[in-house]
Amino acid sequence: MLPPALLCLISCMVWAALMSAALCSSLAAQTRKIDSLKMAAESVNDSIRPTVLSEVAKELLKQSKYAEAIETYQNAFLIYKKLGKRKEEATTLINIGNIFNAKGIYAEALNYYYKALSVEEEIQDIEGICFALNNIAAIFYFQKNYNEALSFNLKALQKRKESNDKIGETASLNNVGAVYFSLEKYDSARAYYEETLRLSREIGRKQGESNALNNIGEIYAKQGKFKEALENYEKSLQIERELNSKQGEAYVLNNIALIYYAQSQYLKSINYLQQALKNTMPAEAQESYRLLSNNYEKMGDAKAALKYFRLYVQYKDSLFNIESIKKIAEIKEIYEKEKSEKQIELLKRDNDIARLENEKWRNTFIGLFAVFVIIGLFVSYRYNAKRRAEKLLQEKNAALEEKTKLVEEKTAQLAKAYDELATSKSEVERKNVALEKTLADLNATQQQLVQQEKLAALGELVAGVAHEIQNPLNFVNNFAELSSELCAEIADELKKNDVDFANIEALLADVESNLQKVSHHGKRASAIVKSMLEHSRKSSSEKEPTDLNALLHQYLKLTYQSYRMNHRGFNAQITTRFDDAVGHVAVMPREVSQVFVNIFNNAFYAMHEKVPVAQNGYMPELHVQTKKRDDKIEIRIRDNGVGISDDVKRKIFQPFFTTKKSGEGTGLGLSISNDVVKAHGGSISIESSEGEFAEFVITLPTKSPRHGDHRP
Repeated sequence: MLPPALLCLISCMVWAALMSAALCSSLAAQTRKIDSLKMAAESVNDSIRPTVLSEVAKELLKQSKYAEAIETYQNAFLIYKKLGKRKEEATTLINIGNIFNAKGIYAEALNYYYKALSVEEEIQDIEGICFALNNIAAIFYFQKNYNEALSFNLKALQKRKESNDKIGETASLNNVGAVYFSLEKYDSARAYYEETLRLSREIGRKQGESNALNNIGEIYAKQGKFKEALENYEKSLQIERELNSKQGEAYVLNNIALIYYAQSQYLKSINYLQQALKNTMPAEAQESYRLLSNNYEKMGDAKAALKYFRLYVQYKDSLFNIESIKKIAEIKEIYEKEKSEKQIELLKRDNDIARLENEKWRNTFIGLFAVFVIIGLFVSYRYNAKRRAEKLLQEKNAALEEKTKLVEEKTAQLAKAYDELATSKSEVERKNVALEKTLADLNATQQQLVQQEKLAALGELVAGVAHEIQNPLNFVNNFAELSSELCAEIADELKKNDVDFANIEALLADVESNLQKVSHHGKRASAIVKSMLEHSRKSSSEKEPTDLNALLHQYLKLTYQSYRMNHRGFNAQITTRFDDAVGHVAVMPREVSQVFVNIFNNAFYAMHEKVPVAQNGYMPELHVQTKKRDDKIEIRIRDNGVGISDDVKRKIFQPFFTTKKSGEGTGLGLSISNDVVKAHGGSISIESSEGEFAEFVITLPTKSPRHGDHRP
């Protein structure tokens, strides 16, 4: 038990400490908010400190102290990371990225957004992932890197679909539409805006519905389709009025006024602008005044045009003055606070000097007394500690000897294990050398096989080319020789005294006929070469989200009409069954449409060939069907023509193989189609019964095409 004198001394010291803390708290309460928060951050433990530091950073941002705010957020981030609070880590990274974004340092902003995305993905926070993806997309969007912006918005859209976040899905759909709008791909933008509209109506989100209608109207306005633009603007305006959204209503009214101005209907434009001005914010009113001035100028009313132009300039200048006054007031407030702080600091210093002078001798006496007490306690402590240390040392020496024996035994065991490991290692190294040699031999053999396959394929292709081109070249050579002989006969006839003009005309007719045949077979050789080039060229197209059902239906109609124009009297009954679940698929539209055209042409040809040999009542029928099956799209094209034999099916995708008559096909159409489908990761198969039907089955993998509401 401590002596009474020592207890009294300790009580006095505690009282003095409490009084000092009370005085500090009183002074801290008089400092600025930032200083108070900084002091709080230093006094609390790590579980609370990062939260306080985040509040300090927010206050620093209000004073535009960006560098200090970033440093404060980074200190908070390090503590969150030490505590393992991953969600708070991600939020802090986003906040730092936002500061760099506001300063226009987009590379650093993007760096922190990517770090936040990585953390959100690790903890599988879908909402946080989507938020980070949208921030990244926004950076690329404002940098006009629309392809990257589109990619990240599509990823966010997919995540929101997977998590069934309907409200977030409408925002992401709108963001994708906005990127396509900036790319001037208005059809794609409208498709996403229309999906936004459909989903907003489904979940009853009126504001999303209004924004989508307004955005669709802006697309039509860009395309000069003013009637359609006005229809969508009117619907959006009605919803804004139902929601009592005055600013939204003014925005749409201004858009309608722009349409009438573009159509030179200046009175209507003025009417809508006057309505918009009733609810337009001052920052936006100047544009309405500018458009009013333009309307009156177009109408020849110079006085009114000047009036509204002055209002436009006045609002512009007044906004500037308001901002200037606000800035001056802020600077003055900061100055007054700093002045007040200095006065408090001086007062504190005077009080401290007086207090120290009064307590100087009392503290000296208490200090000397405390020193003697502490020395006595220290001597007693050292004596007891020495006795405990000697006893502990004896116990540790005994334990150390025991551990030394154990270490020697373990060392012997480790030495034995090391020898065994060395033996195993040499055996493993020997086997590795053997395996490396075997692998090298296999690689060499594989390269030889690939080269042999390439040479074989090249030989087969060269043989096909030679065979296909040789036929028209033989015709060209033969008819050229015949024409040369006929020309010689004409020359001989002209040398005679009694010229037989009837015979010359007949010979000339033969020459003309031969030249027509030379031209025909020359064009056929040209077509073969063109098909070969198309077969061998690399595609330059890029995949894009495409309505596969619409593409299939479009080229079915075009191919049927083209075939009927070249084969008068041919008719066929066409049946289509399209699965709406197919939707948009990422494909190369031009190449895929050529696949459809090739297969449709072959189907019409097979049915046309069957007409003369079929029994009475035969009607050509073509069935086209699409179906979504899990992660694949299946397209079936079936005709009731002459069918395909098993022998032909084995060779049908070979270059230059054809069953059509001479001059009616090059044998490259299906070969090209097969290459295109494979390039998409799909396949083509054939089901057929000779004389009854043939069905081509095309499978393609699904490719799902991937900022809030868009308003320029």
